[in-house]
Amino acid sequence: MERSINMNNEAELLLSPSRTVKSYTKPNDRYHLVYLIFIFLGMACLLPWNFFITAEDYFRYKLRNTSLPEDMHYTKSNQTLNQRLFVSYLSITSMATNTVFMILTTLFIRSIPINIRMITSILIITVVFIETTILVRVDSDEWQHVFFILTLSSAAVVMAAVSVTTGSAIGLSCLFPVRYTQACMIGQAVGGTFSALARIFSIMGKGSETDSAFGFFLTASIISLLSLVAYGLLYRLRFSKFYLSNQIHAIQNSDNEIPAYKEIIGYREYITSIFRKIWSHTLCCFLTFIVTLSCFPSICSTIEPMHPEVNNDWTNLYFTPVACFLLFNIGDLLGRVFTTFLPKPSLRHKHVFLFLSILRVVYIPLLLYCNTGSKNIPVYFDHDVYPMIFTLTLGISNGYLSTLSFMFAPMNVPIEQAEGAGVIMALSLTMGLTVGALLSLWFLTI
Repeated sequence: MERSINMNNEAELLLSPSRTVKSYTKPNDRYHLVYLIFIFLGMACLLPWNFFITAEDYFRYKLRNTSLPEDMHYTKSNQTLNQRLFVSYLSITSMATNTVFMILTTLFIRSIPINIRMITSILIITVVFIETTILVRVDSDEWQHVFFILTLSSAAVVMAAVSVTTGSAIGLSCLFPVRYTQACMIGQAVGGTFSALARIFSIMGKGSETDSAFGFFLTASIISLLSLVAYGLLYRLRFSKFYLSNQIHAIQNSDNEIPAYKEIIGYREYITSIFRKIWSHTLCCFLTFIVTLSCFPSICSTIEPMHPEVNNDWTNLYFTPVACFLLFNIGDLLGRVFTTFLPKPSLRHKHVFLFLSILRVVYIPLLLYCNTGSKNIPVYFDHDVYPMIFTLTLGISNGYLSTLSFMFAPMNVPIEQAEGAGVIMALSLTMGLTVGALLSLWFLTI
């Protein structure tokens, strides 16, 4: 049975000896366990970053001016230098570390076995989150600067491990039928939605900053441990063994099937040969995440209710968590799920992906012309429903285009290059996030 799926009668593009498996030996994914495992692995990849961002109030509390009353340390005029700089430093440190280690993952994909990459990175994430959870209950008022550096260092280590986990998990999913790559992408959106809901529930519970953060980081520690168990289970299922053994068989017999691989090629040639086949999908993913990170969460989180004088919980507590974080993540999840049944551009029509990715640039002015509080930009969209619609559709388009890019990329390469294609796509995602985050800093100064 052909490993790839039939999309818009493109099967002839996907047929190759290395992707053909014998139908009578193919087991079923019983109870969709492998599909659920990839959803869980995708969720575990994104949760660490989301929980660090979700616990922003906790970090501001830890870095507060302890000489002031408890109800005054949130106002901008009373913020300490560490409070003002923390989120920016956290973003820059995390993105820089993520980018560097994603590049290293791409370079060393063929020399470090995936088991070592996955198990080591997940264990590192778990250990750091346990340490972060313990720190929640430690009084750090007397050594705030040390806490500041320690937290940024922990975030850097976590994001380094996350980059390895993400690249390896996506690369692994590319060895399976294309719907399992989709499952990994859906899992990432589930992680984002989960963290957004956790933030809202913590507000509803009216607990202290430390209690909420303790719950966030303890949950992250448990999910990291469970993801390690799920990864181990993956290799014990007959369905997984079938596709993984088929991939190994394809590599061992690549001399007979693919003449270009008669000799061992270096890393540069290996990566270049893959990139030439998937460059359009890589560029689509890169552009998609540049636009997304330029808008979310930087611009979206600065949008304020049009009538802040209405003193109620919606304007004071729930507007940003719902209108920004929850709606974007729900839209992102919907967009990734939509790839299952909505019409998809043909594999031959690569320009459609690029056109749609470039078209999303329109979201930047649309959101800037909402009530961002900027003195230099007029407010054209003067109702709260406008930014909510823009944020929701920003998430839907992000999820839809990014997932299709990740689904189509491995379909353009032979199976022995599928993992490499997945890692390269993960690198393009990371580079897009980094460039978008840097551009967002400039947009915020307008």
